Amino acid sequence: MTELDSESVGEYLRSVREKKRCTLEQAAEATKIKAENLEAIEADRITDRVPFVYAKAFVKSYAEFLGEDSAEIVARFKRRHGDASAVVSPFPITPVMRTKGALLKKPFSDWRILAGAGVVGVLILYLLLGALFSRPCKVTVRATDRVLVKVHQDGRFVSGATLPAGAEKTWKAKRSVRLTISKAENVSVLHKGRKVSIPKTGSVTVTVTSRGVTVTRPS
Repeated sequence: MTELDSESVGEYLRSVREKKRCTLEQAAEATKIKAENLEAIEADRITDRVPFVYAKAFVKSYAEFLGEDSAEIVARFKRRHGDASAVVSPFPITPVMRTKGALLKKPFSDWRILAGAGVVGVLILYLLLGALFSRPCKVTVRATDRVLVKVHQDGRFVSGATLPAGAEKTWKAKRSVRLTISKAENVSVLHKGRKVSIPKTGSVTVTVTSRGVTVTRPS
């Protein structure tokens, strides 16, 4: 390759291509390198367009396509343009600092992550507990015969309701529902779909709170 000794890499590759009567477009199609980059190689300006590591790869592929000694051409290219051994990483690198002569990674703000996770955890717990304790207290009475029911909601007397045979009524409140039933034998009491065990006869008081159901005799 005596011509390469007197010519630049770009000039030499252009002369080889022209001798083969190959256009830049044909070379680009075969090498999958843009025609603009091949033109820049031939003009010795490829390092102005792409990083050195890519430029070197383009030159190697172009030389191989033209049937030339790619190793020799790349070596001459590196001598002319310099070999950039340091490649800029596309990913951020963790900053480092020296402490007492030792090379240490810069501490990451773990406490911020932990604090944020703690806040989120407390918020979720608050919402769950709020949903649990804010569920309304609810109780249903089914009358098998006429019966009088006195109703207290959240500690306050609301009404006295007379249920005819076959009637069904549900009461609910935020904190508690207390029903005083005149004749236990005439009703069925339901809580969360389940029948509440009450005395078979006489007056009875059924109190429903978030903690459950209590059954007592009226005082």
